[in-house]
Amino acid sequence: MAQARRTRALGLVQCPPDLWLYSVDTMAITDRTRRLLWGRSAARCALCRRHLVEDETDVSEASVVGEEAHIVARSPGGPRYVPLAADVVDHITNLLLLCRIHHKQVDDQVQDFTVETLRLIKAEHESKMRA
Repeated sequence: MAQARRTRALGLVQCPPDLWLYSVDTMAITDRTRRLLWGRSAARCALCRRHLVEDETDVSEASVVGEEAHIVARSPGGPRYVPLAADVVDHITNLLLLCRIHHKQVDDQVQDFTVETLRLIKAEHESKMRA
């Protein structure tokens, strides 16, 4: 019982202690990594190039419609999951900026959007945005 409470408190997947790789709550995407990702991506979806910030209106604030997607999933059972250390799973090399539609699509269609495919998409997109 105490182990189960400790597991929930740390956000760990329930498995034997010798298999605990990291707590999903231990690390998170840092503000610096977020700024780099959005900057290198020019605030555009890596697939459709849609601008991911909608301007404010007279009556509403600006709206962020982009999402920071993990190439290799952060959690067991997630799309393209393989165990990675917390500092690797939230590293900029494992993140891709997408619109909400394409984030859902790449996570649902993992056979079409493999780790290798997403890394290539990321590299090509960020290269084009630098040009």
